[in-house]
This record gives sequence, structure tokens and C-alpha cells, in this order.
Amino acid sequence: MGFFLVIFAWTVCWTGYNIIASKVPPRHLHAFDPHRAFAAYLLISSLIQIPLMPLLMVGQNLQGRHSEARAEADFLVNQKALADSEAIIKRLENPDEKILGLALDQPRASPEAGRHCARVGSAAGHRHGCGGGL
Repeated sequence: MGFFLVIFAWTVCWTGYNIIASKVPPRHLHAFDPHRAFAAYLLISSLIQIPLMPLLMVGQNLQGRHSEARAEADFLVNQKALADSEAIIKRLENPDEKILGLALDQPRASPEAGRHCARVGSAAGHRHGCGGGL
């Protein structure tokens, strides 16, 4: 960033001096690069740009490789998340079968136990394991 600020300041000074020197004769300044063409400025700036172009292209290639590696890593993370989501969906699709399996494994209460809970009442039935009455 500092290099670009230096180039910008140099451009402003170069063109500013030459514009003022050519447009304001009472100052007695000599315009070494006349206002409309700035031929010397264009030549010097081109000589600076020529060696910097390959460096810029190499930097862009390195940045592109880094971006591709990051995209590949993101893709792998997304694939793993998708696989995890699919596993969760498969587990949630058929909860009824698991619930039925658990219900069938539970011992069933006899009809006499149900009548006993109804006779005992809600508060006492809860104490005896009847579930609070009917």
C-alpha cells in the first residue's frame, strides 16, 4: 500500500508542477514536461510498470491456488455435514418402529391391577404405583 501512495504522491507532484509551470507564466517556472502530453511522465511510469507486471501475475496465481485449496477444504467440510445430516434424517424417519419395540418389551399390567388402582383413588393410587388413578 505504501508503494502505491508513493507513486500517487509522485504523480500529483509531477503533474501539478508541470501544469502550474505551463499555465502560470508570472511564476517563472520551467515546465520540463508540458501539460497536455506528459511524455516523460508516461515513459517513466511505463518503465516502472514493466518489471512489476510479472510480479503481479505471480501474486495472482498464488492467490488463486490458495483460494482453490480453501474451496476444496470447504467442500470436504460440507460433504461431511451432509453425511451427518442424512444420518440424522434416517434416524428420525422411523421413530415409530423403535417406540413400538420399546412398548412391546415392557411388561403389561394385569386387568386386576387396573381395578385395584381405581378402588384405591388418585392420591393413594399414586403412592402404590398406580399412576394417580383413572
